[in-house]
Amino acid sequence: MCTTFDASLVVVVDVPAYLPGARQEWDGLDWYGAELLYAFGEATVPSFTVITRKFCGDAKHDRVYREGRHGNIPLSPLRLRTRLPC
Repeated sequence: MCTTFDASLVVVVDVPAYLPGARQEWDGLDWYGAELLYAFGEATVPSFTVITRKFCGDAKHDRVYREGRHGNIPLSPLRLRTRLPC
């Protein structure tokens, strides 16, 4: 849909990690996660990742933001010199 309307992807991340249980695995959590990563890989529009606090574990995947490809960069408030209004 973003490609159709030429809209950029903005991803806001605050995920320390996730550890799915047996029930989530049987319900297909891994399948949905794979579909999401595939969609990010197929996107032809620019994407930006805003890291609010934590971004590690299984949530930190190199396909969520592709450094150097299409000019996509992760944005972290800790690295910004200006404060955003609350």
